Amino acid sequence: MTKKILSLAAIAAICALSMTSCDDNDDDDDAITTVTFEEFGLSGDTAVVGVSATAKNITFDNVKDEWGYYYGFTVSTKTDMKTAGYLNQYSVYATSGANNSSAFAIYYPAYGDSCYIKSKTAFEPKSVDVCLTTYTYLSAKEGDGYCQKYDNEDWFTAVFTGFDESGEETGTVDVKLIDGSQWMDTWANVNIEELGKVNKILISFKSSDGGTPTYIALDNLKVKF
Repeated sequence: MTKKILSLAAIAAICALSMTSCDDNDDDDDAITTVTFEEFGLSGDTAVVGVSATAKNITFDNVKDEWGYYYGFTVSTKTDMKTAGYLNQYSVYATSGANNSSAFAIYYPAYGDSCYIKSKTAFEPKSVDVCLTTYTYLSAKEGDGYCQKYDNEDWFTAVFTGFDESGEETGTVDVKLIDGSQWMDTWANVNIEELGKVNKILISFKSSDGGTPTYIALDNLKVKF
């Protein structure tokens, strides 16, 4: 197992869509597949909740618990950067998706169940664009009933963990979304090649404050099949 730490530097379409085309953007003649989330054709200020999304042979899990709450990945075009609280949980803290795109995914981990980025075919993760969500950003920046107001000693990290077909861990990559005075409040591309060859990826979180809302925005996932 390897580990790498990186510092800062509608519904029907989603149910049915399963695309297999590849990007032409490759540096060494190896086909790289990119999921941009534009595949789902969402209109502005929209989030499709409660549906596992599949594009280009990659599935982004979503589950519903016994109380009716949804967890996992939600495809969204919401960019409200001003409204605090969980009612704005599907907004990225940015004016658009990565590279001025419209759509992206918001991830929130499930309790008692695991939501993965997964494929029936093994793949090699290459990179992904990430950003803070508005809910997390404002909660940590201003403090609320659950999270303290962050200071320069506080931190919030997303942990990407890869698993092979047998369920064995292949590697981890830590992405620091908040690190003292450095906040990932714009889209940033991170290298996740250290995960190795995987069948699924799990995202978890760790932080200096247990009340921090555990969300992350994702865009432009690049993999090689």
